[in-house]
Amino acid sequence: DTVPTAAASAPQVAVTGAKVSLDGRASSDADRDFLSYRWTQVGGASVALSSSTSPVPSFVPSLSGVHSFQLVVNDGKVDSKPALVRIRVDSPSNRVPVANAGPDRSAATGNVVTLDGRASFDEDGTSLTYVWTQRLGANLTLAGQNGPTPAFTPAVAGLYAFDLVVSDGVNLSLADRVEVSVSSPGNRPPVANAGADQKGFLGQDPLTVRLDGSKSSDPEGSALTYQWTQVEGTNVTLLPDAQAPTPSFTAPGVGNLRFSLVVRDRSGLRSTADEVIVTIADGTNAPPLARINSGSPGGSEVVRSSLDAVVTLDASASSSLNGSAVSFFWEQVSGPPVLLRNSTSSQASFMPLSSATYTFKVTVTDPRPVAEARVAGWPAPPRARSTCSCCWPRYCFSRWRRDGGTSLRSHRRRSGSCYGSSSRSSAVAMTIFEGQAAGRTLR
Repeated sequence: DTVPTAAASAPQVAVTGAKVSLDGRASSDADRDFLSYRWTQVGGASVALSSSTSPVPSFVPSLSGVHSFQLVVNDGKVDSKPALVRIRVDSPSNRVPVANAGPDRSAATGNVVTLDGRASFDEDGTSLTYVWTQRLGANLTLAGQNGPTPAFTPAVAGLYAFDLVVSDGVNLSLADRVEVSVSSPGNRPPVANAGADQKGFLGQDPLTVRLDGSKSSDPEGSALTYQWTQVEGTNVTLLPDAQAPTPSFTAPGVGNLRFSLVVRDRSGLRSTADEVIVTIADGTNAPPLARINSGSPGGSEVVRSSLDAVVTLDASASSSLNGSAVSFFWEQVSGPPVLLRNSTSSQASFMPLSSATYTFKVTVTDPRPVAEARVAGWPAPPRARSTCSCCWPRYCFSRWRRDGGTSLRSHRRRSGSCYGSSSRSSAVAMTIFEGQAAGRTLR
Protein backbone atom coordinates (compact mmCIF):
# COMPACT_ATOMS: atom_id res chain seq x y z
CA ASP A 1 0.00 0.00 0.00
CA THR A 2 1.39 3.38 -1.05
CA VAL A 3 1.33 6.22 1.48
CA PRO A 4 -1.10 8.94 0.30
CA THR A 5 0.05 12.52 -0.29
CA ALA A 6 -1.65 15.49 1.37
CA ALA A 7 -1.79 18.72 -0.62
CA ALA A 8 -3.18 21.83 1.07
CA SER A 9 -4.20 24.99 -0.77
CA ALA A 10 -1.63 27.66 -1.55
CA PRO A 11 -0.99 30.47 0.98
CA GLN A 12 -3.67 33.16 0.88
CA VAL A 13 -4.20 36.77 1.91
CA ALA A 14 -7.63 37.47 3.44
CA VAL A 15 -9.39 40.17 5.44
CA THR A 16 -11.25 39.98 8.71
CA GLY A 17 -14.97 39.27 8.40
CA ALA A 18 -14.63 37.56 4.98
CA LYS A 19 -15.03 33.83 4.36
CA VAL A 20 -11.81 31.90 3.74
CA SER A 21 -11.83 28.44 2.12
CA LEU A 22 -9.09 25.83 2.51
CA ASP A 23 -8.69 23.24 -0.23
CA GLY A 24 -7.23 19.74 0.05
CA ARG A 25 -8.71 18.29 -3.14
CA ALA A 26 -5.29 18.07 -4.78
CA SER A 27 -4.34 15.34 -2.28
CA SER A 28 -3.75 11.99 -3.96
CA ASP A 29 -3.17 8.28 -3.48
CA ALA A 30 -1.24 6.18 -6.01
CA ASP A 31 -3.51 3.19 -5.29
CA ARG A 32 -6.57 5.38 -5.96
CA ASP A 33 -8.04 4.53 -2.57
CA PHE A 34 -10.78 6.70 -1.08
CA LEU A 35 -9.27 9.47 1.07
CA SER A 36 -10.50 10.93 4.35
CA TYR A 37 -9.41 14.40 5.47
CA ARG A 38 -8.35 15.79 8.84
CA TRP A 39 -7.72 19.54 9.26
CA THR A 40 -6.13 20.99 12.42
CA GLN A 41 -5.38 24.62 13.27
CA VAL A 42 -1.78 24.92 14.46
CA GLY A 43 -1.24 28.68 14.65
CA GLY A 44 -2.92 32.08 14.88
CA ALA A 45 -6.04 33.35 16.62
CA SER A 46 -8.48 30.48 17.12
CA VAL A 47 -11.19 30.13 14.48
CA ALA A 48 -14.10 27.73 13.93
CA LEU A 49 -13.74 25.54 10.83
CA SER A 50 -17.00 24.66 9.07
CA SER A 51 -15.79 21.03 9.08
CA SER A 52 -12.50 19.46 10.08
CA THR A 53 -13.14 16.43 7.81
CA SER A 54 -14.24 18.16 4.60
CA PRO A 55 -11.83 18.44 1.67
CA VAL A 56 -12.85 22.13 1.43
CA PRO A 57 -13.57 23.58 4.90
CA SER A 58 -14.02 27.31 5.53
CA PHE A 59 -13.84 29.84 8.35
CA VAL A 60 -14.45 33.55 8.98
CA PRO A 61 -11.54 35.25 10.81
CA SER A 62 -12.35 38.02 13.30
CA LEU A 63 -8.76 38.96 14.18
CA SER A 64 -5.85 39.88 11.93
CA GLY A 65 -2.64 37.88 11.93
CA VAL A 66 -1.29 34.66 10.50
CA HIS A 67 -3.52 31.59 10.78
CA SER A 68 -1.90 28.18 10.14
CA PHE A 69 -3.61 24.88 9.35
CA GLN A 70 -2.35 21.33 8.91
CA LEU A 71 -3.92 18.68 6.65
CA VAL A 72 -3.48 14.92 6.98
CA VAL A 73 -5.20 12.48 4.61
CA ASN A 74 -5.79 8.77 5.16
CA ASP A 75 -6.46 6.03 2.58
CA GLY A 76 -8.09 3.73 5.13
CA LYS A 77 -4.77 2.17 6.11
CA VAL A 78 -2.13 4.82 6.70
CA ASP A 79 -1.85 8.57 7.31
CA SER A 80 -0.02 10.89 4.94
CA LYS A 81 2.71 13.28 5.95
CA PRO A 82 1.10 16.56 7.12
CA ALA A 83 0.78 19.46 4.68
CA LEU A 84 0.80 23.00 6.06
CA VAL A 85 -0.95 26.12 4.77
CA ARG A 86 -0.74 29.62 6.22
CA ILE A 87 -3.39 32.32 5.77
CA ARG A 88 -2.44 35.95 6.28
CA VAL A 89 -5.45 37.88 7.57
CA ASP A 90 -5.45 41.67 7.35
CA SER A 91 -7.90 44.03 9.00
CA PRO A 92 -9.16 47.27 7.42
CA SER A 93 -7.07 49.25 9.88
CA ASN A 94 -3.94 47.12 9.95
CA ARG A 95 -2.31 44.80 7.44
CA VAL A 96 0.11 42.07 8.47
CA PRO A 97 3.76 42.88 7.69
CA VAL A 98 5.84 40.69 5.37
CA ALA A 99 9.26 39.27 6.30
CA ASN A 100 11.95 38.73 3.68
CA ALA A 101 15.13 37.04 4.92
CA GLY A 102 16.93 37.38 1.59
CA PRO A 103 18.13 34.73 -0.89
CA ASP A 104 19.89 31.50 0.09
CA ARG A 105 23.64 31.74 -0.27
CA SER A 106 26.97 29.94 0.01
CA ALA A 107 29.98 30.84 2.15
CA ALA A 108 33.27 29.43 3.44
CA THR A 109 34.43 28.81 7.00
CA GLY A 110 36.21 31.76 8.61
CA ASN A 111 34.43 34.39 6.48
CA VAL A 112 31.87 36.85 7.82
CA VAL A 113 28.33 36.18 6.60
CA THR A 114 25.81 39.03 6.75
CA LEU A 115 22.10 38.24 6.61
CA ASP A 116 19.78 40.84 5.06
CA GLY A 117 16.13 41.36 6.01
CA ARG A 118 15.85 44.90 4.68
CA ALA A 119 13.44 43.80 1.93
CA SER A 120 10.80 43.13 4.63
CA PHE A 121 7.93 45.65 4.55
CA ASP A 122 4.65 46.79 6.07
CA GLU A 123 1.95 48.00 3.67
CA ASP A 124 0.72 50.50 6.26
CA GLY A 125 4.16 52.10 6.38
CA THR A 126 4.74 51.22 10.05
CA SER A 127 8.32 50.79 11.27
CA LEU A 128 9.30 47.19 11.84
CA THR A 129 11.14 45.27 14.51
CA TYR A 130 13.19 42.18 13.61
CA VAL A 131 13.72 38.85 15.34
CA TRP A 132 16.17 36.32 13.83
CA THR A 133 16.21 32.72 15.11
CA GLN A 134 18.78 30.06 14.19
CA ARG A 135 17.12 26.78 13.16
CA LEU A 136 19.97 24.67 11.73
CA GLY A 137 23.74 24.44 11.99
CA ALA A 138 26.45 24.49 14.63
CA ASN A 139 25.74 26.89 17.49
CA LEU A 140 27.06 30.40 16.87
CA THR A 141 26.69 33.99 17.96
CA LEU A 142 24.50 36.10 15.70
CA ALA A 143 25.60 39.71 16.09
CA GLY A 144 22.71 42.18 15.70
CA GLN A 145 20.09 39.48 16.15
CA ASN A 146 17.30 42.07 16.52
CA GLY A 147 18.33 44.18 13.54
CA PRO A 148 17.77 43.93 9.79
CA THR A 149 21.37 42.82 8.98
CA PRO A 150 22.85 40.48 11.61
CA ALA A 151 26.20 38.76 10.95
CA PHE A 152 28.13 35.67 11.99
CA THR A 153 31.42 33.89 11.26
CA PRO A 154 31.01 30.12 10.78
CA ALA A 155 33.80 27.91 12.10
CA VAL A 156 32.24 24.60 11.05
CA ALA A 157 31.15 23.55 7.56
CA GLY A 158 27.53 22.56 7.03
CA LEU A 159 24.07 23.97 6.51
CA TYR A 160 22.87 26.94 8.58
CA ALA A 161 19.27 28.16 8.55
CA PHE A 162 17.73 31.28 10.09
CA ASP A 163 14.09 32.35 10.39
CA LEU A 164 13.12 36.03 10.32
CA VAL A 165 9.90 37.36 11.84
CA VAL A 166 9.03 41.06 11.70
CA SER A 167 6.41 42.95 13.67
CA ASP A 168 4.59 46.23 13.16
CA GLY A 169 3.70 46.42 16.86
CA VAL A 170 0.30 44.76 16.31
CA ASN A 171 0.86 41.63 14.24
CA LEU A 172 3.74 39.26 13.64
CA SER A 173 4.61 38.30 10.08
CA LEU A 174 4.98 34.82 8.68
CA ALA A 175 8.50 33.51 9.27
CA ASP A 176 10.78 33.66 6.25
CA ARG A 177 13.82 31.36 6.14
CA VAL A 178 17.27 31.82 4.64
CA GLU A 179 19.79 28.99 4.29
CA VAL A 180 23.56 29.40 4.18
CA SER A 181 25.70 26.50 2.90
CA VAL A 182 29.15 26.76 4.44
CA SER A 183 31.99 24.83 2.84
CA SER A 184 35.55 24.15 3.93
CA PRO A 185 38.64 22.80 2.13
CA GLY A 186 37.73 19.35 3.46
CA ASN A 187 34.01 19.55 2.67
CA ARG A 188 32.98 21.00 -0.66
CA PRO A 189 29.36 21.38 -1.85
CA PRO A 190 27.79 18.46 -3.72
CA VAL A 191 26.76 18.76 -7.36
CA ALA A 192 23.13 18.27 -8.44
CA ASN A 193 22.42 16.64 -11.79
CA ALA A 194 18.74 16.63 -12.78
CA GLY A 195 19.41 14.65 -15.96
CA ALA A 196 18.98 15.57 -19.61
CA ASP A 197 15.84 17.31 -20.86
CA GLN A 198 13.16 14.82 -21.85
CA LYS A 199 10.41 14.58 -24.45
CA GLY A 200 7.43 12.25 -24.28
CA PHE A 201 4.31 11.62 -26.35
CA LEU A 202 0.79 11.19 -25.00
CA GLY A 203 -1.02 8.28 -26.59
CA GLN A 204 -4.01 6.15 -25.73
CA ASP A 205 -2.50 5.01 -22.42
CA PRO A 206 -1.29 7.22 -19.52
CA LEU A 207 2.29 8.37 -19.90
CA THR A 208 4.63 7.90 -16.92
CA VAL A 209 7.70 10.16 -16.82
CA ARG A 210 10.67 9.40 -14.58
CA LEU A 211 13.04 12.12 -13.41
CA ASP A 212 16.62 11.05 -12.81
CA GLY A 213 18.94 12.71 -10.30
CA SER A 214 21.06 9.60 -9.79
CA LYS A 215 24.10 11.19 -11.47
CA SER A 216 24.33 13.83 -8.72
CA SER A 217 27.58 13.54 -6.78
CA ASP A 218 29.60 14.72 -3.81
CA PRO A 219 33.33 15.50 -4.10
CA GLU A 220 34.01 13.68 -0.81
CA GLY A 221 31.74 10.75 -1.64
CA SER A 222 29.15 11.58 1.01
CA ALA A 223 25.66 10.11 0.83
CA LEU A 224 23.16 12.58 -0.63
CA THR A 225 19.61 13.63 0.10
CA TYR A 226 17.41 14.91 -2.73
CA GLN A 227 14.78 17.61 -3.04
CA TRP A 228 12.82 18.07 -6.28
CA THR A 229 10.68 21.17 -6.80
CA GLN A 230 8.33 21.80 -9.72
CA VAL A 231 8.81 25.35 -10.98
CA GLU A 232 6.73 25.38 -14.19
CA GLY A 233 3.75 23.64 -15.76
CA THR A 234 0.59 21.92 -14.57
CA ASN A 235 1.13 20.66 -11.02
CA VAL A 236 1.94 16.96 -10.75
CA THR A 237 2.50 14.59 -7.83
CA LEU A 238 5.96 13.05 -7.64
CA LEU A 239 6.00 9.42 -6.51
CA PRO A 240 7.01 8.03 -4.14
CA ASP A 241 7.84 11.60 -3.06
CA ALA A 242 9.91 14.65 -3.98
CA GLN A 243 12.84 13.37 -1.89
CA ALA A 244 13.50 10.33 -4.09
CA PRO A 245 16.51 10.36 -6.46
CA THR A 246 14.37 9.10 -9.36
CA PRO A 247 10.72 10.08 -8.75
CA SER A 248 8.05 9.62 -11.39
CA PHE A 249 4.76 11.27 -12.33
CA THR A 250 1.87 10.82 -14.71
CA ALA A 251 1.90 13.37 -17.53
CA PRO A 252 -1.05 15.76 -17.01
CA GLY A 253 -1.36 16.78 -20.66
CA VAL A 254 0.50 18.49 -23.47
CA GLY A 255 2.96 21.20 -22.45
CA ASN A 256 6.29 21.91 -20.75
CA LEU A 257 7.10 21.04 -17.15
CA ARG A 258 10.24 22.25 -15.40
CA PHE A 259 11.75 20.75 -12.27
CA SER A 260 14.60 21.89 -10.02
CA LEU A 261 16.83 19.50 -8.06
CA VAL A 262 18.89 20.39 -4.99
CA VAL A 263 21.03 17.79 -3.20
CA ARG A 264 22.69 17.92 0.21
CA ASP A 265 25.55 15.95 1.68
CA ARG A 266 25.61 14.31 5.09
CA SER A 267 26.54 17.60 6.80
CA GLY A 268 23.64 19.40 5.12
CA LEU A 269 25.83 21.30 2.66
CA ARG A 270 23.64 22.36 -0.24
CA SER A 271 24.30 22.16 -3.99
CA THR A 272 23.41 24.73 -6.59
CA ALA A 273 20.02 23.90 -8.12
CA ASP A 274 19.99 22.04 -11.45
CA GLU A 275 16.91 22.06 -13.69
CA VAL A 276 15.36 19.69 -16.21
CA ILE A 277 12.60 20.45 -18.73
CA VAL A 278 10.09 17.76 -19.68
CA THR A 279 8.17 18.40 -22.93
CA ILE A 280 4.95 16.45 -23.40
CA ALA A 281 3.62 16.35 -26.98
CA ASP A 282 0.46 14.88 -28.50
CA GLY A 283 1.30 11.45 -29.89
CA THR A 284 -2.24 10.49 -30.95
CA ASN A 285 -1.89 12.11 -34.37
CA ALA A 286 1.90 12.08 -34.69
CA PRO A 287 3.40 10.18 -37.62
CA PRO A 288 5.25 6.95 -36.84
CA LEU A 289 9.03 6.64 -36.84
CA ALA A 290 10.68 4.71 -39.67
CA ARG A 291 13.93 3.03 -38.74
CA ILE A 292 16.07 0.66 -40.79
CA ASN A 293 18.33 -1.95 -39.19
CA SER A 294 19.50 0.23 -36.30
CA GLY A 295 16.88 1.20 -33.74
CA SER A 296 18.99 4.04 -32.37
CA PRO A 297 18.23 7.58 -33.58
CA GLY A 298 20.66 8.66 -36.28
CA GLY A 299 22.30 5.23 -36.29
CA SER A 300 24.10 3.81 -39.29
CA GLU A 301 25.10 0.24 -40.02
CA VAL A 302 27.03 -1.69 -42.62
CA VAL A 303 25.43 -4.85 -44.04
CA ARG A 304 27.87 -7.28 -45.69
CA SER A 305 26.95 -10.10 -48.03
CA SER A 306 28.42 -12.13 -50.85
CA LEU A 307 27.32 -11.62 -54.41
CA ASP A 308 24.37 -13.86 -55.32
CA ALA A 309 23.42 -14.08 -51.61
CA VAL A 310 20.08 -12.84 -50.23
CA VAL A 311 20.25 -9.38 -48.62
CA THR A 312 17.66 -8.56 -45.92
CA LEU A 313 16.37 -5.03 -45.30
CA ASP A 314 14.98 -4.69 -41.78
CA ALA A 315 12.59 -1.93 -40.58
CA SER A 316 11.15 -3.87 -37.64
CA ALA A 317 12.48 -1.22 -35.21
CA SER A 318 9.93 1.26 -36.63
CA SER A 319 7.08 2.19 -34.31
CA SER A 320 3.93 4.27 -33.88
CA LEU A 321 3.89 6.90 -31.15
CA ASN A 322 0.23 6.22 -30.40
CA GLY A 323 0.82 2.52 -29.86
CA SER A 324 -1.12 1.30 -32.92
CA ALA A 325 0.09 -1.31 -35.41
CA VAL A 326 2.01 -0.09 -38.46
CA SER A 327 2.24 -1.26 -42.06
CA PHE A 328 5.27 -1.17 -44.36
CA PHE A 329 5.97 -0.52 -48.02
CA TRP A 330 9.45 -1.02 -49.48
CA GLU A 331 10.51 0.45 -52.85
CA GLN A 332 13.65 0.35 -54.91
CA VAL A 333 14.86 3.86 -55.72
CA SER A 334 17.91 3.22 -57.86
CA GLY A 335 20.28 0.56 -59.09
CA PRO A 336 19.76 -2.41 -61.43
CA PRO A 337 16.17 -3.69 -61.02
CA VAL A 338 15.82 -6.58 -58.59
CA LEU A 339 12.95 -8.70 -57.36
CA LEU A 340 12.09 -7.26 -53.93
CA ARG A 341 10.42 -9.93 -51.83
CA ASN A 342 8.00 -9.18 -48.93
CA SER A 343 7.81 -5.51 -49.91
CA THR A 344 4.87 -4.95 -47.50
CA SER A 345 6.57 -6.60 -44.54
CA SER A 346 8.90 -5.12 -41.94
CA GLN A 347 11.66 -7.25 -43.47
CA ALA A 348 12.15 -7.23 -47.22
CA SER A 349 14.85 -9.06 -49.16
CA PHE A 350 16.48 -9.24 -52.57
CA MET A 351 19.32 -11.03 -54.35
CA PRO A 352 21.85 -8.78 -56.15
CA LEU A 353 22.94 -10.18 -59.48
CA SER A 354 25.62 -7.65 -60.36
CA SER A 355 28.07 -5.27 -58.72
CA ALA A 356 26.28 -1.92 -58.36
CA THR A 357 24.78 0.55 -55.91
CA TYR A 358 21.19 -0.29 -54.88
CA THR A 359 19.02 2.23 -53.00
CA PHE A 360 15.74 1.36 -51.26
CA LYS A 361 13.26 3.25 -49.11
CA VAL A 362 10.50 2.17 -46.75
CA THR A 363 7.32 4.06 -45.86
CA VAL A 364 5.76 3.23 -42.49
CA THR A 365 2.08 4.00 -41.97
CA ASP A 366 -0.25 3.68 -38.99
CA PRO A 367 -4.09 3.49 -39.25
CA ARG A 368 -4.48 7.28 -39.22
CA PRO A 369 -4.35 8.70 -42.74
CA VAL A 370 -2.31 11.71 -41.68
CA ALA A 371 0.34 9.65 -39.90
CA GLU A 372 3.16 8.81 -42.25
CA ALA A 373 6.63 7.74 -41.32
CA ARG A 374 9.13 10.44 -40.59
CA VAL A 375 12.79 10.59 -39.80
CA ALA A 376 13.82 11.99 -36.42
CA GLY A 377 16.77 14.30 -35.91
CA TRP A 378 16.98 16.10 -39.28
CA PRO A 379 14.87 18.93 -40.76
CA ALA A 380 12.38 17.34 -43.16
CA PRO A 381 12.65 18.48 -46.78
CA PRO A 382 9.52 19.90 -48.47
CA ARG A 383 8.97 16.77 -50.56
CA ALA A 384 8.95 13.19 -49.36
CA ARG A 385 12.15 11.96 -50.91
CA SER A 386 15.04 10.13 -49.33
CA THR A 387 17.75 8.62 -51.45
CA CYS A 388 21.42 8.40 -50.88
CA SER A 389 24.21 6.39 -52.43
CA CYS A 390 27.41 5.33 -50.78
CA CYS A 391 30.49 4.70 -52.88
CA TRP A 392 31.96 2.02 -50.69
CA PRO A 393 34.88 1.70 -50.14
CA ARG A 394 35.70 5.22 -51.45
CA TYR A 395 34.18 6.79 -48.28
CA CYS A 396 32.29 9.61 -49.94
CA PHE A 397 28.74 10.63 -49.21
CA SER A 398 25.91 12.89 -50.23
CA ARG A 399 23.65 14.69 -47.82
CA TRP A 400 20.44 16.73 -47.61
CA ARG A 401 20.93 20.45 -47.39
CA ARG A 402 20.19 21.70 -43.84
CA ASP A 403 18.57 24.83 -45.27
CA GLY A 404 15.45 22.83 -46.21
CA GLY A 405 16.33 22.38 -49.90
CA THR A 406 15.91 19.05 -51.61
CA SER A 407 19.01 19.00 -53.75
CA LEU A 408 21.98 16.90 -52.71
CA ARG A 409 25.29 18.43 -51.81
CA SER A 410 28.37 17.51 -53.74
CA HIS A 411 30.23 14.43 -52.58
CA ARG A 412 32.72 14.92 -49.78
CA ARG A 413 35.09 12.40 -48.33
CA ARG A 414 34.20 10.97 -44.95
CA SER A 415 35.03 7.61 -43.45
CA GLY A 416 32.17 5.21 -43.96
CA SER A 417 29.18 7.47 -43.16
CA CYS A 418 25.99 8.12 -45.05
CA TYR A 419 22.98 10.07 -43.86
CA GLY A 420 19.54 10.84 -45.23
CA SER A 421 16.47 12.75 -44.08
CA SER A 422 12.88 12.30 -45.10
CA SER A 423 9.48 13.36 -43.90
CA ARG A 424 7.87 10.13 -45.07
CA SER A 425 10.32 7.30 -45.29
CA SER A 426 13.66 5.80 -44.40
CA ALA A 427 16.08 4.58 -47.01
CA VAL A 428 19.02 2.24 -47.30
CA ALA A 429 21.70 2.22 -49.99
CA MET A 430 23.30 -1.10 -50.94
CA THR A 431 26.56 -1.10 -52.87
CA ILE A 432 27.28 -4.53 -54.30
CA PHE A 433 30.78 -5.61 -55.33
CA GLU A 434 31.99 -8.98 -56.36
CA GLY A 435 32.54 -10.84 -53.13
CA GLN A 436 30.73 -8.38 -50.80
CA ALA A 437 27.78 -6.01 -50.39
CA ALA A 438 27.77 -2.86 -48.27
CA GLY A 439 24.58 -1.29 -47.00
CA ARG A 440 24.10 1.94 -45.09
CA THR A 441 21.02 2.73 -43.03
CA LEU A 442 19.39 6.12 -43.36
CA ARG A 443 17.12 7.84 -40.83
